[in-house]
Amino acid sequence: MALNEILSRPVRMIREAFDLEKDVGEPGLLAQVVELKAQLAQVQGLLDEAHDLSEQKDKVIAELEAMAAKSEQKDQVIAELQQAMAAKSEEKDQVIAELEEAIAAKSDQKDLAIAKLQAAVAAKSDQRDLVIAKLEEAIAAKSEEKDQAIAKLQEAIAAKSEEKDQAIAKLQEAMAVKGEMVLESSAYFSQQDDKIVDGPFCTCCFDRDHQRVRLVPGAKPEGAAGRPSEWVQCPNCRTPFRSKKASDYIKGPQAEAARGSVSTKKQSDRPKGRSTPQRSRRGSKAKTD
Repeated sequence: MALNEILSRPVRMIREAFDLEKDVGEPGLLAQVVELKAQLAQVQGLLDEAHDLSEQKDKVIAELEAMAAKSEQKDQVIAELQQAMAAKSEEKDQVIAELEEAIAAKSDQKDLAIAKLQAAVAAKSDQRDLVIAKLEEAIAAKSEEKDQAIAKLQEAIAAKSEEKDQAIAKLQEAMAVKGEMVLESSAYFSQQDDKIVDGPFCTCCFDRDHQRVRLVPGAKPEGAAGRPSEWVQCPNCRTPFRSKKASDYIKGPQAEAARGSVSTKKQSDRPKGRSTPQRSRRGSKAKTD
């Protein structure tokens, strides 16, 4: 029988015995009965709490038993791993022994080969002059190969020099182009007569590789700020940019108002509230204006 049921039986009996509120006429006795019933209600609440604590205790015991079972499984896995490691150690020792035997056999074969070679050299000593002549012919052939290799190396040096000249020319061209570039809203634009005429271009590719790579509409990175329509991307380095001006410029004539004029004029000639464009190198991470 549960503890809660054992303790609640006398409570019910007392409650039934004192359930005389309707038959009691004296006010003092009625107050005592009411107070006793309130105390019995408190006892019933304490019994309910004891029942809940008993259930929690059973639950904790079940969890502890499950943890003990997990510990036994862990010990079993450790024992199996130790057995596997011991087996691997035995296999390793066996492989080492086999290798040592193979090395000893190869050493015997090497000594035998040396002995045969010495005997062959002694037997062919009378053919030394012939061997020397063949060696001279081989040296001459190697000299010709060396001359050919030198010629190829000179050609490669010339090709590298041409590549260097092309790289220098490309760099000079990029430096000239950079004078026509303006950085606005996280992107480069080409400007003529203080007007944006082309762009937007990737700042990473231009600053790093001197390449003008045109930005295209891109997907908004997860968790990034701004609207999806404000994000553009470089098709070369895959760098995403948040640039409303670049996005509007890509869309074409319907966003002509967004292109504006190049902000390279003096501060006194600029409308109030617009910032001076920066000509700074941007990193390869996602950028926002």
